[in-house]
Amino acid sequence: MFSKTSLNYYSIVAGIFFIISGVGKLMDVSAFSTLISQYGFGPLKLLSPVIVIAEITLGLMMALLIRPRKAALYAFILLVIFTLAFAYGYFVHGVNNCGCFGTLLQTGMSPLVSFIRNFILAGILLIIVRKYPAEEQETTSWKK
Repeated sequence: MFSKTSLNYYSIVAGIFFIISGVGKLMDVSAFSTLISQYGFGPLKLLSPVIVIAEITLGLMMALLIRPRKAALYAFILLVIFTLAFAYGYFVHGVNNCGCFGTLLQTGMSPLVSFIRNFILAGILLIIVRKYPAEEQETTSWKK
């Protein structure tokens, strides 16, 4: 049902999403740290640079088709953590800003839209994880 070409497109699109998200946060890491505190995870704000680097790295791996299956798995885990953190911040602390794109997109996007977008992206990542060819075949594809 899913050709390798379509899976490559999914990986590239998901990768671009993660790159844009990470770069947006990189532009103002301190604002991202503050948002983490507003979510109710004050001590974890020290991890904001690590989160940004992980997001950009996973995005580059998926966009450049470097081990996209493994990168998609880690990106899925990261997205689930982000979504749960946003849900907690929204329902417990009343934080409406998901901070998904850092300073690049600070419009008043509805939390519902953020959740729907994350579920769609999570579905795409799961498709990549489940359907992409085994690692042996994908390790050389990015070198071409």
